[in-house]
Formats: sequence, structure tokens, C-alpha cells
Amino acid sequence: SLNGEVFLYCLGAMAISIAFMVLPVFKDANVTIVNYKQKKNKKSKTILQRAYVDVILLGVSLYGLYSFTDRKEALTAQMLQGASLDPFLFICSSLFIISASLVALRIQPLMVKLVYIIGKKRWKPAFFASFLQIIRTKGKQSFMMVFLMLTVALGIFNATVARTILSNSEKGIRYSAGTDLILKQPWEDNSLYREQNPDLELTYVEPDFSVYESMKGVAKATKVYQEDSIETNLKDDTVTGTIMGIDTKNFGETIKFQGDLLPIHINNYLNAISQNSEAVLLSMNYKEKYDVEVGDKLTFTSTDKKQISVIVYGFVDYWPGYAPESYVLNDDGKMHKQDNYLIVANLSKVQTTLGVKPYEIWIKTNGSSQFIYDYAKKNNIEYTKFEDVASELVGVRNDALFQGTNGILTMSFIVILILCSTGFLIYWILSIRQRELLFGVFRAMGMTKKEIIYMLINEQVFSSGLSIIIGTVLGLLASKLFVPLVQIFYSSTEQTIPLEVVRQAMDMVRLFCVIGIVIIICMTVLGKLISKIRISQALKLGEE
Repeated sequence: SLNGEVFLYCLGAMAISIAFMVLPVFKDANVTIVNYKQKKNKKSKTILQRAYVDVILLGVSLYGLYSFTDRKEALTAQMLQGASLDPFLFICSSLFIISASLVALRIQPLMVKLVYIIGKKRWKPAFFASFLQIIRTKGKQSFMMVFLMLTVALGIFNATVARTILSNSEKGIRYSAGTDLILKQPWEDNSLYREQNPDLELTYVEPDFSVYESMKGVAKATKVYQEDSIETNLKDDTVTGTIMGIDTKNFGETIKFQGDLLPIHINNYLNAISQNSEAVLLSMNYKEKYDVEVGDKLTFTSTDKKQISVIVYGFVDYWPGYAPESYVLNDDGKMHKQDNYLIVANLSKVQTTLGVKPYEIWIKTNGSSQFIYDYAKKNNIEYTKFEDVASELVGVRNDALFQGTNGILTMSFIVILILCSTGFLIYWILSIRQRELLFGVFRAMGMTKKEIIYMLINEQVFSSGLSIIIGTVLGLLASKLFVPLVQIFYSSTEQTIPLEVVRQAMDMVRLFCVIGIVIIICMTVLGKLISKIRISQALKLGEE
């Protein structure tokens, strides 16, 4: 909303912009033509270059990267507690791109000079003149080149940030669910009889599971039983975990699981435990913290004191719906990380030992989940647990945080692109106006108009083209270094699966198409300007 604070920021931005334009006037107000000529003939570096401010700022940004990386877990815990976003992280990423661009300006003239020296004896007059122009006017081109680098680098960085945040959030939702739909239907039990006779064992009446298997829209359905607070004694310590009872064949056909999370395909693990009803898979922290090995025999105790004996057949780092770690509040109100332990067992063994208890129904749909809403409404069913991945994915894409982030990133790129194209046009229009006499001399010496165009194209290649290449490299590097940290502040829960920096080729194509169109428009304007230059008048002006 528009309020006084918004207008205050606008006034501040206006004041800073005016100051940037006016302050240099005070510096140059007393400069005479003699001072200007003397200064022009001196190839002195700017104070920023002499003081190596660009290198210092690059070091500051890298130190910020190291600091945030070192405090990554603490920052995640703070965000989960509702702490505000640390803006210095975004400043660090922008500072890295800006400072690295300024450092690249030190390298670009050396690269041009190297190419010039290599072909010095073979260059045609037009190319020879263009190289000399680039080398002699590197200071004038630096402003335009930095803007080009920033435009490309920030465009790539912003696109990667937006794509990574959304993609990893969607992957996290799919992993946490494990399939398209998860339902848990209310079960009838004998609790009323137990009130009269407490010695009775609690038993349940299982609903008809085949109803879900035969529904239109269901590709596959399976039963998944989960129970927390399953205990076992290891190394004189009581370890509490969650047992997941599955029908291995149906489970493998129902789940949707990212294949690269395990060293081998998940079906190999399912096939292994399907050979023995007592076989189980354990989460990797059993092995790492309690030295449990394949082949060990363990006994787990449920909350109702029933025991289940198992044989360890393997270990997994990730499993559908399993979070290896989670954050919980301490007694003092601070977040801390805790390990979660998982036991994957055969459903038949679990039900034989612990009894048939309410289980979840995992459903793989044919694309749409509307059928389950219609069924629940028609039969007046209120599920005790209901997860619809498709609905959650829509919610993420429409979330105000992601929408706002994408809007800000897009707007920043558009603003920088406009500034870049404006600066690009201003620089080259002034440059061509100042070189009208030089073009006239070249024409008088026998250089064709076509060769002058080639000369300008060569200047574009080694100034604008090289800037775009450097900007692309910096954008990719900044994405790799800073995007994993930016992702922290957009996670409503801890990142369960490894973060993947996502770059899509189509994003790069769109970016370079936009930049290409802007450059083509600018070059068209410059081409028309060159075509209107009257060489004879330029020569006459030179004689006068």
C-alpha cells in the first residue's frame, strides 16, 4: 500500500540521484581548457582503481559468503522461529557481481591488447583502427561495459533465484508426500465396549480398501501404516523412531520418488526386503550413530508394549515422506536440530505383530485428483488426514512470497535493462558525433563505408560482446555461490532433500533474446545516425 514511508523512500532515492548528477559539477566547475587537455593527455587511473576498491569490495562479498555459509544452520533455525530476513545476504550477492565486474574491467583491456598484438601485422586498416580505438578509449567505455555486465549477470542471477526457489519448493512438497494423494479414513473400533470392560484389547474394523483401487482416476493405490514412538535399545540408549509398514510391490508402483537421492534405484531396496517378512530398512543415522550393520537382529517396542523382531537388510538416506532431520524448540524457546529415525518394514509382518490399525492410503492418480473430492462429498466422509500434492503445488505458485519475489526480481532486471540500453545509446551517439571528422578522414584516405561499419562492429564485439560473455560467467558463478543461501530465507520448513541450483535453458534463451533485441534496436538507431553523416561537411569542418 502507498503510505508516508513509501514516499519517504522515493524522496530519498530522488535526493541520491540528484546528488550523483550534481556533485561532479562542483569538482569540474573551475577546470579550464588547459587543465582539461593536460588531464586528457595523462593516462591516469581513477581513484577507485588506484585504491583497488573493486578488489576490496570483492573480498568483502566473499567474506559475507563465507560468513553466511558458516552460519547456515543457525540462520535456518532463526528463520523457522520467524526471524526477519537479513538484507546483507542480497547486498553480498549484488556486491559480488558489481565488484567482480569492476575487476573484469582490469582484465578486458589486456585481452583486447593480446588479440591486437597477435594479429598486428595481419589486420586490415579498419580492424587496426578499431583495436586502437578500443585500447585508447577504454576509460570512456568502462561505464557502458559495467552496465552490460550487470544487466546480463543480474538477469541470470535473478532468473536462477526465482527458478531455484520455486523448483526446490515443489520438489520438497513432492518428496514430503511421496505420491499424489494421501488419505486416512476414520475407522470404527470397540472403544465403547472397553469403557465397560477395560481388559478388552482395542480392535478396529478395517474399511473396504478395494473401493479406492477401483476408483476412476486411480492409477495405483497402496496401504502405508506409520506409527511413531517405536523404541529400541542401542548402546545403552533408547532410540525412538517411526515404523513404516508397506506392501513392497504396490508401494513401489504408487510412489513418486526422485531417483538420484539413493545410490541405486529404490526398487532394489524394496525387492531386497520383500524376500523376508522380518527384513527391514533403517535410516542411515542408525548406522552412523549407533554402528548398526546389515544382518543385525533388533527388537522394537511399540507404544502398547508389543515387540517386533527384525533383521537389518540395508540403510537409506532418503525415503518417500521421511525427513532425516527436523527443527524443534528447546525448553528455552530456541530451535535446535534433531535426528529422525525410520524403520521400513513389511506391512504383513507389522500387522501380524502389532495388529491391524488405521493406516494411510497412498494413491497415484491419472493426472487429476477431483474424483476424491467428489467421492468424499457424495459419501459425507471427513478424512483424518488428507494431502493433495496438486493442490499444494498450486498454492506454492500462488503464494504471495513467491509472487512478490518474482515481481521484484523481474522489475529490477527491467530497470537495469532500461538504464543499460539508455547508457549504451548515449555513449555510442556521443562517440560517433565526436568521431565524424575521423570517419571523414578515413573515407578520404580510401576506406569504404562498408569498412567503417566493420570497424564499428569489431568495436562492439570486443567491448559489448566481451562484456556480455563476462556478465554471463559472473551470473553463473554468482548463482552457484549465492543461490543456495538465498533459498534458506524462502523455506517455510527445513530443506529436507539436497538443494539443487536450477537453471533452465529457456530462461537463458529468453534473457539473451531480450538483451539481443535491445542491442539490435540500439544498433539500428546508430546505423541510421551513421548513414546521415555527411563526410564532405565533416572534412570541411576539419579544414576550418
